Amino acid sequence: MKVSFKLYGHIYPYDSKENHLYSHFSHIESTSVKDHATKLNLLSEIICSKAKADDIIMLLDGDAFPCDFIEYDFLKIVDDNIFGAIQQVECFDEPIPHPSFFIARVDSYLKHKFDWTPGPHWDTEQGKFTDVGARIWDYALKNNYFWSPLKRTNKHNIHPLWFGVYENKIYHHGAGFRNPISKIDRLYPNNQFGRCKWLFKFIEKAQCKMSIENIYRFQNLTGFKWLLVKKNKRISRKVFRQIQDDDSLQIIKSLFL
Repeated sequence: MKVSFKLYGHIYPYDSKENHLYSHFSHIESTSVKDHATKLNLLSEIICSKAKADDIIMLLDGDAFPCDFIEYDFLKIVDDNIFGAIQQVECFDEPIPHPSFFIARVDSYLKHKFDWTPGPHWDTEQGKFTDVGARIWDYALKNNYFWSPLKRTNKHNIHPLWFGVYENKIYHHGAGFRNPISKIDRLYPNNQFGRCKWLFKFIEKAQCKMSIENIYRFQNLTGFKWLLVKKNKRISRKVFRQIQDDDSLQIIKSLFL
């Protein structure tokens, strides 16, 4: 960070034995909340109550971080927009602001009463979807407010959704705190495996006749979901080890840019 900042975090469950890790935090919230949207709303409320109106609030998921210097010029994206955020268009043209990185001025955040709870849906060829950030997207769309989407800039992709770098600035590992499986994995499994292509093509063809709910149910019952999870865990661990071993973060650039 090339600008002054204060660090707030929501950490649950909180382990007092790890206090040494959090000495640089201005505030740690450890309310027993697991729901992602509730965490975001709670932490944002705390930050805004302590900040000045012209301060900037930057939200980052626990598995996302800047992989290049954050300077004042980068923060100017909120000068002409009510917010800026990662937009994962690579995931079936997802239109919503993704909370892995979100930035807004505090007065704008309060004025528009941003709410992270899902709700509104968007249509795709695969069906209707909603997620954290959908309510904010719907609000901006209906009121004709401009926001600045940060798009994926990877030149090399080892997964179609995860391990993404956005505007060459923000790295999002993806599924850092849950079993690593995505909508892309589930709906297009053929693209995720190099071996037994005929089997996955057959599964993908069979899934075309199912609803999304039935696809998920089918994969859970047959164990196919856990095959996808196992593969993704192996990739995730490998990438994470490489990141841990390189404090300079040059590994991000060499792997993906």
